[in-house]
Amino acid sequence: MPLPLFSADDDRTAPHRRILAGVVVPVLAFAASALLVVGAVFVTAPAVLSVAFVVLAAIAGTVGGLGLVTPRLDALSTSRRETMEDATRLRERVESLADEVWGLREDLERHRSVIDSVGDVVIRRDGAGRIVFVNDVFARTFGIDAEAAIGGPLELLPQAEEKHETLQDGERRVKLATVAGPRWFTWIDAPVRSPDGQLLLQSVIRDVTESIEAERALIVARDQAEAANRAKSRFVAMVSHEIRTPLNGILGMAGLLMDTRLTAEQTTYARAVRTSGDALLSLIDDVLDFSKIEAGRLDLAPAETDIRGLVEELAELVAPRAQAKGIEIATHIAPNVPARAMLDAARLRQVLLNLAGNAIKFTEIGGVAIEVAAAKTSSDDSAQIRLSVRDTGIGMSPEQTARVFKEFEQADHGPSRRFGGTGLGLAISRRLVGLMGGRISVESALGHGSTFSFALTVPVVEAARPGRDLSGIRVAILADGPVEGALMAKSLEDLGAAVLNGGAPAAFTDASGIDVVLIDAACRDGVEAALAGLQREGIAAPTVVLLAPTERPDLPKYRAAGAGAYLVKPIRAGSLAKIVGGLARGEVDVGMMAEETALSAPAAQRSLDVLLAEDNEINQLLTRAGLERLGHSVTAVDNGEAAVTAVEAAIAGTGRPVDLVLMDLHMPGIDGFEAIRRIRALEEKAGTERRPILALTADTMAETEEACRAAGADRRLIKPLDSDRLAEAIAAEIDRDRAFGRTG
Repeated sequence: MPLPLFSADDDRTAPHRRILAGVVVPVLAFAASALLVVGAVFVTAPAVLSVAFVVLAAIAGTVGGLGLVTPRLDALSTSRRETMEDATRLRERVESLADEVWGLREDLERHRSVIDSVGDVVIRRDGAGRIVFVNDVFARTFGIDAEAAIGGPLELLPQAEEKHETLQDGERRVKLATVAGPRWFTWIDAPVRSPDGQLLLQSVIRDVTESIEAERALIVARDQAEAANRAKSRFVAMVSHEIRTPLNGILGMAGLLMDTRLTAEQTTYARAVRTSGDALLSLIDDVLDFSKIEAGRLDLAPAETDIRGLVEELAELVAPRAQAKGIEIATHIAPNVPARAMLDAARLRQVLLNLAGNAIKFTEIGGVAIEVAAAKTSSDDSAQIRLSVRDTGIGMSPEQTARVFKEFEQADHGPSRRFGGTGLGLAISRRLVGLMGGRISVESALGHGSTFSFALTVPVVEAARPGRDLSGIRVAILADGPVEGALMAKSLEDLGAAVLNGGAPAAFTDASGIDVVLIDAACRDGVEAALAGLQREGIAAPTVVLLAPTERPDLPKYRAAGAGAYLVKPIRAGSLAKIVGGLARGEVDVGMMAEETALSAPAAQRSLDVLLAEDNEINQLLTRAGLERLGHSVTAVDNGEAAVTAVEAAIAGTGRPVDLVLMDLHMPGIDGFEAIRRIRALEEKAGTERRPILALTADTMAETEEACRAAGADRRLIKPLDSDRLAEAIAAEIDRDRAFGRTG
């Protein structure tokens, strides 16, 4: 039988029995209970049993050990404190572990809730491809219970389509069957590790059906819009051709009529026809340009451009309108403006024409100034040119200024408005300046005129050329207006001249050193009175009369009154410097010196045999008359096939020579494009030089010009075609030595 732990009659063991009962056993019991709690946390029966056995073994071992304790148990009293401290540390450790377990459980729940709240399907698979985890969204989306999915393969997901799209960064786009029907998803796979360190593959699947449907709707809408734009462009081109063709006849015939002998009344009527036709043409151009800008089909064509020449020619172009209203128009180009720069001359001219035309329209007294200045940029190869159009017209209020660049808006609007127009000109100008890299602005005050200005940074082809040196020359200007006299003075001062500007000879207090006097024919007292006043003041300097083209009939009386020379307004700075310098230094004779402007049409340099292919009878008659007036011989046909036959006969020497071809593009049978291609093929086969071919069309679209070039045409001429532009185009071909014409 086992020995008793303590002898019943051993008095020495009584204290130790109390220690055993009061300390050791409670400690062991507490440890046992704590370990049982840990086992309960892990919630498995084997774990609980294991803990229980461990506790029992510990108690048994302890009790057994006590059986071996020597009767002298004084050491237990000294270790009691250590035992209690160990028990405390054990309890704290157990509590800490329990807290960590509960924290991990909370983190897991939060993780699940986050995954589910995102709305994405999350699937995790092990190395064998078996599903080990799915979130609640999986079950709601595919109608598959989560427990049923665990352990299964990925193929249990029903695919709506076998095909899938691979996107960037490994992302795929798939179509899957869901409880709501087929839906589009993006699918991304990424490796993750489980809490026990196992490597898993996590798939995140996001429903993107709405965005894909919206994207496809946008594509459909874009395609429809592009188709509508193409249809609109075709319609605009067709309407342009159909309107311009009869308009070409109206304007051309009005021009021919005005060149015949007419009474004053007939001239007035013919001029009214021409003016109305020009207004209609301007309206058509505005509408077409606006349509092209709206469709994004208006492209720039930069080329080497003479800035001074462009601005001065534009002033001459609009001068008749200004002079007819009795107002001035003048230009000033600063001496540092580049001589030539790369820019789209046609579009810049269009902007300036719009601005100058508006300025003339809204100005009743005073005039219009077109000025160009230049500033350096950070690059030596470019310059910033600033162009402005200033008038002394009616001006605008702040409210009008705020809306002046908007489409279909005008400063003058309402049923009582005095000025016509669609309100597109300034809107188009703003868009064109923007395309050229600038920004247009306006400064205006009601009743005090307006200034429209914009700046463009352009590549410099040729730097500014030095003008004629006028240093030491004193020039007196007799002019009443606020524009022409002031800008002439600036141009002369740029070249070093000293300028006295006044309205009458008496204004010049120091007249002894005056070298040249400029007299505006529109001055208050008239040219004869001004000349007489100069004589009274003892000013014997040579005089130059500044007059409008319509004032040429008055030249004889000006000469009789003592005038020495004249210049036609608007004044070109080069002509002004030449005549002032020549008269002041005695380099030219004092006499009537005709400085003609660039408005005169260039005369044909040689007579050509021209083949004209035009099916419209009126346009054929008009173009033929214009060519014959330029001294050319014309053969006219009304279709493309006849044109090809005529060139073929000319090459073979069996027909009339053909030096140049004017080809209408829209004709019955063989159109102009095909006729041009066939003519080029004939020339290549025969080994002859290429004849210049000028395409005639009312179609202003850029793609039409490209098609002309592709077919073999040398240039495109837009209808309505006036005699000046026709002469310039033919002269350009002659200058390039490409025509076969004979000297006439």
